[in-house]
Amino acid sequence: MKIPMARSAANVALASVVVPAALLAVTLPATADGPAYYKSRTANVERPSGGCRSGPFAGTYIGLAAGLHFSDSTNDQVGPSLSHSGNTDNTFTGGAFAGRNWQCGSFVYGIEGDGNFGGAKTTVTYPAAVLSSSPDWYSTVRGRLGVADDNFMIYMTGGLALGGMTHSITSVPFGLQGSSSTVNFGYTVGAGMELALGRWAVRAEGLFVDLGATARSYPVPNFSATQWEDAFWVARLGVSYKIGGSD
Repeated sequence: MKIPMARSAANVALASVVVPAALLAVTLPATADGPAYYKSRTANVERPSGGCRSGPFAGTYIGLAAGLHFSDSTNDQVGPSLSHSGNTDNTFTGGAFAGRNWQCGSFVYGIEGDGNFGGAKTTVTYPAAVLSSSPDWYSTVRGRLGVADDNFMIYMTGGLALGGMTHSITSVPFGLQGSSSTVNFGYTVGAGMELALGRWAVRAEGLFVDLGATARSYPVPNFSATQWEDAFWVARLGVSYKIGGSD
């Protein structure tokens, strides 16, 4: 049995993060001296010989990000059909990231890693038991590929993901309560936009993270074979600082 979760809520949250960032990117250069400032900041960037050159996004950087976490986990039961209900507690998430970009004209490519805490709990209620799943932490290692127009970039990202998952069960009729934790591996894909402000940059991005399946067996009738498919969405804002190269 599949229990769908809050995809529509995740889409609304992604829009609520990305749209204000897009408006910022459009309106900020229109302020007085805006374009002149950015051009003066990038005029002295070193331009080595060859097909690629440095630019506003090239270099090594570190940063912080925060946003919202939306669970998209499902629970499967092997056995007779049981009535059930599902609930998702969408919540705050935050963490740090670091990476390096290379810029070839308008094209930007790079690699980035992050570590994050916080995650939304998914709870499934059956007549004889209540099951839950929640990430304690998660991390990704991703490639990034973007297209830049002066100091504004849109990009795609994707790579590997891992996270610490806690799965719990409470069965009052059978006097059972317990939990167990595992480290799950999977993948992540996403997209975002970034605005370079000299050595600083601000971004808005959305990620989908799939941490795969976890099987569980409990000494409760009809729960000897249950499986979680753990996945979630992240919508977040971030700020970074370039720690090497010209600004």
